[in-house]
Parts: sequence; C-alpha cells; structure tokens
Amino acid sequence: MPTNSPEQPRIAPGGVREIGRPTWWFMQLVTKRTGGPIPNVMRTLARHRGLFLPWLFYSSRLMPFGSLKGTESELIILRVASRTGSDYERHHHEALGAQAGLGADVMAWTKLPRGSSEPAPGDDGIEGALAELLVQATDELLDDRDLSDDTFAALSARFDERRVLEICLLAGHYAGLAATLKAARVQLEPGAGMHKLR
Repeated sequence: MPTNSPEQPRIAPGGVREIGRPTWWFMQLVTKRTGGPIPNVMRTLARHRGLFLPWLFYSSRLMPFGSLKGTESELIILRVASRTGSDYERHHHEALGAQAGLGADVMAWTKLPRGSSEPAPGDDGIEGALAELLVQATDELLDDRDLSDDTFAALSARFDERRVLEICLLAGHYAGLAATLKAARVQLEPGAGMHKLR
C-alpha cells in the first residue's frame, strides 16, 4: 500500500508493460537526444496512456517550444517550483535554466519569499527588472489566480498578447504539474539534472 513518505512513490514510474511499447520506445528516443535516464515525471504520467501524449504535446508547446525566451520560461518555472515546494521541478529546471542562460544568482533569487525587498540580480541571461516583473506575475497567478491591472499593464508593455497568455498558461501548468508530482510522490531519478532541450 502506498505511503505518504517522500521516499516512496505513491504511483511508481511505469515500465514497458504499464506504459506500452510505443510510448516506451518514444521515451528511449527522447532520452538519447537529451541524455540521462527517462525522467520519472514522464514514466509516471505515461501510466495514463490516453492522457500522456496530449499532455506532452501541450507541455512542450509551452516549454521548450513556446514563444517566450528560454530564460523567461525557466525563471517562471523556477518560481513556481520554489513557491509550490516542488523539489523535483526545481532540480530539473535549475539545470535547464543554466542551459538557457540564467545565472546562479538569479536562480537562487527565485527562492525568496513573496514581498522580499531584495532586487533581482540581473545577468547576461535576463535583466533584473524583467526578472522582478515575471516573478511578480507568477506570484499573483499562484496566489490570486489573477493579474493586477498594474502587472498586466507592465507585461503588456513588454510582451505581445500571445506571450502574456503564455506566461499565464505556463505558470498555471507548472503549478498543476507540481501538485501532481507531490501527490504521486514522484522521485528524482539517479543522475537527474543533465538535459538538452533546445
């Protein structure tokens, strides 16, 4: 019987039998390109065969194939991971954020509590003011399920409507994924963190 222990998954990652040969082969191809083991998030969600491929398509349209820059999407995802307490998301997206060009200081800054007065450290990957705006928007979406008029106006001054919508969908998607990962007790895989998505 599954336990609530963080060491024991409630829903174990599926193998060939649970997720089906076509999906297993697809994952093998993906991991040859990205390096490392098949991520447990994929092996767990693939246990729902009818949902997995549509979810994967939707998820990949947000990241890595969305219209936001990699630094922008990774900053949002890291903030969601920090605010939701998703160690799994945080671990994987620190590696992806570094690959996209985010510096260690700005990634660490995303861990600060909401309302912190510490300004975002700008780096070559993202300017401080933009990092602050994206974190503010992410916090509002997580806490209020809305954007304030000021935040919406600030986003609209920097991004077109398509990207503003994508910011909202990205934050919401990763918040839902974080909840699923925690509820299923998805574990980090050995050697996690080495990815090449773009």
